Amino acid sequence: MSANRWPLLSVPVMNDEFTRCSGQYLSAFEKGGVNAVFLAMRRSFDPVFLAEDFRRLAENIALLKDAGYEVGCWLQAFGFGNPLPAGEERFAGFTKITGMDGRTCGDAFCPADPRFTDFMA
Repeated sequence: MSANRWPLLSVPVMNDEFTRCSGQYLSAFEKGGVNAVFLAMRRSFDPVFLAEDFRRLAENIALLKDAGYEVGCWLQAFGFGNPLPAGEERFAGFTKITGMDGRTCGDAFCPADPRFTDFMA
């Protein structure tokens, strides 16, 4: 990692992509003077996929911290303006983000909703 802490250079990378190519990413981060990495999680409602993705996240965080990087996680809470997928009624009680026009979307969750944070923990 770059010894110079400022200016801070942070980059996002997909968590599963980092898993596949961590050596290449670490080399590129070093060459680019990167200080911090945000591991972005894929949006999924599948509990099996989520469990595996969070397992990879923990491994990747440890690897990056051991290499001296600050690490953050980029979770998709805001959605894409779509209704909830069929069969995902368990998320219906999550607080939805309300737009300035007063409309809400089924997949746009408030990241501060305790139910959302408990689910993602």
